[in-house]
Amino acid sequence: MPFTDSTEPVPPELKTDEFFLRPIVVGDTEKDYAAVMETREPLRLWRQSTWPEDEFTVEENRIDVVDMEERHAAHRAFNYTVLDPAGTRCVGCVYVFPRPPRSSRSRR
Repeated sequence: MPFTDSTEPVPPELKTDEFFLRPIVVGDTEKDYAAVMETREPLRLWRQSTWPEDEFTVEENRIDVVDMEERHAAHRAFNYTVLDPAGTRCVGCVYVFPRPPRSSRSRR
């Protein structure tokens, strides 16, 4: 289910002198994979898991990227790749997910 009105515009990109942010697409698979594997130890710590496994493949990453692209198009989540200013190297990703329904959030 979309968490925004599907008629509302979604920011297409952000360019600065330091980076280029735009929706991830399947053509980004190899660049994204290189970034994931280059930073797998910090990712494992951050996620508190063993992902990505050392055996994680480009094809598995492609499947993930296709899913991200589809969720973005459907307004279910917004997934942006962060590239160097030239757009040749992925330096990260930004994920925007809907908040869970109020009733499922814990009270503080």
